[in-house]
Amino acid sequence: MMDRRAIRQRISRPLPSKFRRGLDALVLDYPGCDQDVVAALEAIEMGSKKDFLKTFRILKGRQAAYEHYQEMGKSENWIDEELSYPGNENDRRELQTWFHDNPPNETNIKIFKERVEGLRNKNAAIHGDRSHPNIKALIKLKLCYPGCEEDVEEALQVHYTRPRTRFPDVLHSLQAKQDLYDNDRSHWRLVKLEDLELTYPKWQRDVDAVEDWHIHNAESRENDVLFHEIMEGILEKEALYLEWVQKRRLVRMKNERNSYQRGSIGRKSRNYRSMASNDDRDDHELVDLVDLVDLDVETAKNYGRYTASFDKFYLDAREVLRQERERREPIFERLRQERETREPVFERKRYSHF
Repeated sequence: MMDRRAIRQRISRPLPSKFRRGLDALVLDYPGCDQDVVAALEAIEMGSKKDFLKTFRILKGRQAAYEHYQEMGKSENWIDEELSYPGNENDRRELQTWFHDNPPNETNIKIFKERVEGLRNKNAAIHGDRSHPNIKALIKLKLCYPGCEEDVEEALQVHYTRPRTRFPDVLHSLQAKQDLYDNDRSHWRLVKLEDLELTYPKWQRDVDAVEDWHIHNAESRENDVLFHEIMEGILEKEALYLEWVQKRRLVRMKNERNSYQRGSIGRKSRNYRSMASNDDRDDHELVDLVDLVDLDVETAKNYGRYTASFDKFYLDAREVLRQERERREPIFERLRQERETREPVFERKRYSHF
């Protein structure tokens, strides 16, 4: 009797030709790449999309690691030749340590190249070269707020380490601090922040936190999306507070009604006992007592929730939202897995292994 794997091999069909074209599009030159390519080709012939995608990711990761180490060798060559400022030995040693401590992947390769560029910027700046766009932008700033000298020094250090990804935020921070010092709140983020009408407790603390976030984050697509999410969170908190106030007012009104009815409940009980001859009125009094008990139960359920502090009510509401997200998380995870099992996005370059 044939096992399941043999049966699957016999009835399986090769994957479409687009997977072979995607494999040919990879540029691979790391040691041992031929064996990995053979494994990917076998997955194509077996019709196993899952095995092919797994091998495809391994190919890309190993190639990225190999390019990472090649970049390290090239950087050592030009670093030895170009860097001549005092203390460059310590900077090279620190960069080499960072290289060996961080795993070789696509993100770390970009960071490493950026840090190499930062050393080049430092070497040029110390020797009097002010032609870099970051230095020109820094010189154009007219800063006079307290502590601007220390911030400019920190900006230079960022220019020497992460000139592409971190320096725009630092430059924006310097300009934002100067604008606030000059009482200039014309930035669109600050305008939206000023237009908010907030009433919930400690709302000023949240506004200050958003303003501080604005100071340290430059305008970009990701930061703009994050800012709108922060604003939505503040508006959600304000809506929950208004709901809390309204429900608490309703609970207070019910309590006042109950107090009024409890004041007359003794008289109703005595009248009920003294007027046993009138059956219709006796039934009416019993119905009133039952309604009052039901009202007390409903009030007791809401009273503890809406008379507690707003902070507790807000945390409970956020917990309900979190549980709802956890309930929907399996659905989102299934959708992510379906996206991952789709065909990969191939590069336009073409490379034939055989």
